[in-house]
Amino acid sequence: MSTANIFMMCKNEADLLIPWGIYHGEIFGYKNITIIDNGTDDPKAIIALEKIEAMGAKVIRYFNKPEHFIAKGEIINKLISDAERDNPTDFYFPLDCDEFIGACINEELFFDLENINFVLAPYKNDSRVLMIGRAYDNHPILHGYFRPSDDQRKCFFAHSTCYMLDHGFHVGESKAGNIRVKTNILYMHYHYKPYNIIVDHARAKLRPFLPDIDHRELNTIPKDIAGSHLLGHLQHESAEEYYSSFGDENYMYIPQFGCALSLLGQSLPFYNGERCPEGFNPEKYLLVNKDIRNAGQSATSHYLRHGRFEGRQWF
Repeated sequence: MSTANIFMMCKNEADLLIPWGIYHGEIFGYKNITIIDNGTDDPKAIIALEKIEAMGAKVIRYFNKPEHFIAKGEIINKLISDAERDNPTDFYFPLDCDEFIGACINEELFFDLENINFVLAPYKNDSRVLMIGRAYDNHPILHGYFRPSDDQRKCFFAHSTCYMLDHGFHVGESKAGNIRVKTNILYMHYHYKPYNIIVDHARAKLRPFLPDIDHRELNTIPKDIAGSHLLGHLQHESAEEYYSSFGDENYMYIPQFGCALSLLGQSLPFYNGERCPEGFNPEKYLLVNKDIRNAGQSATSHYLRHGRFEGRQWF
């Protein structure tokens, strides 16, 4: 049976901390969870951290300044080295708070220790940089729907192999070099938060790199800075524009993940109970509501945010 240490740095991730911590704590053991608190000051998030800590996770609070966030890769690299000495396990995963580990076996997705171990077993003592095989990005309106992304660069390591780790965990190097191997470990990626949350978080995460971001023209910001992928979240002029940018195609319903969380007493992150009606057909909705189609808006986004309150026909 494989064992793993999980490392994550966060600040004010109140809506993700509890499901993230309980999910990984129940799979890998709370004593193998290390959370670096980068200066959380939101009372709800502080309570969430204390709850996960009380369950047995380790919470480190002295890396609490913006410069520590910039040095996230270096810090977690050092913590992995310390864990190899003090709490050795077979694998070491650097994660973000919006990433949930799973496994893919014969194109079927699993979210339990037995199947994750099955996928990890061939890589014990592997000296190469181990890569996440696929991520499933969440839809911010269609809860439980995800879009597969095979263009993944996130990495993890077998025991005693981690040599270097960058800020975003994309560029890793093992002690044997930078030879990479793609695995069937996957991430459920809650990258797309509700509009008000994602805008606040993007600004907060970019501020250590761009202190005056509130006063910059977004299109003048260099695209090679750490966290530059967050700039897109700030370019939508309204929540409606943000939600409409997702569309409905290329997403797949993955109930297994929600079921795994439900067994732990948790719901999907950001889920408030809102769903489209059984049998809702996006194409039919746009066909009978031509103004929505002509405006180029997402059928599901419009229905959940406006159409159901306006009594719009959807069948």
